[in-house]
Amino acid sequence: MAAVALLPCCVCDKFGMQQASRTQVHHCFHGRFSSKKASDFDTIPLCEGHHQGMIDVSKLAIHREKKTWLEHYGPDTGYIEQTTRKALL
Repeated sequence: MAAVALLPCCVCDKFGMQQASRTQVHHCFHGRFSSKKASDFDTIPLCEGHHQGMIDVSKLAIHREKKTWLEHYGPDTGYIEQTTRKALL
């Protein structure tokens, strides 16, 4: 998770947005049918705006609008593979 926290926000990076807040580690939940938190290996880097949206309110936060976030950016689990590759470099 420490390596993931050092990466830029995967959504800002993919969609050409400027990252205006610190990266946070997000445990993926799209497509999961359990209340148990995802493994630490199923995490992606999101800026605070795309993750919680409590400080940076300029972006669509996954924990505030899960369905809308999914419609705009796709499932959070779709970013795991690229995150793993980048974290291992």
